[in-house]
Amino acid sequence: MSSTELARGIRAFNKGRYEEAHRVLEPLAHSGELRAQLIVARLYYAGNGVEQSDSQYRYWLEQCAASGDKSSRARLKKLRKQGEPE
Repeated sequence: MSSTELARGIRAFNKGRYEEAHRVLEPLAHSGELRAQLIVARLYYAGNGVEQSDSQYRYWLEQCAASGDKSSRARLKKLRKQGEPE
């Protein structure tokens, strides 16, 4: 993982350059970088820079939870209680 790429992706996200953020961060997210996973999940949730996708949002929440993120675990639990498909 490149910390330079991570910083570039986060900067793009913070400046509203969502397509660039997705392009830079998704490979890092696949490699297990939690911060990248969290942002990619947000992009899919809101449809910023990508087509909105509940299934991709859930996938990335699951990855975040597997990486140890407690807030993602809580969100997944809430989605399950609301009856969202697993």
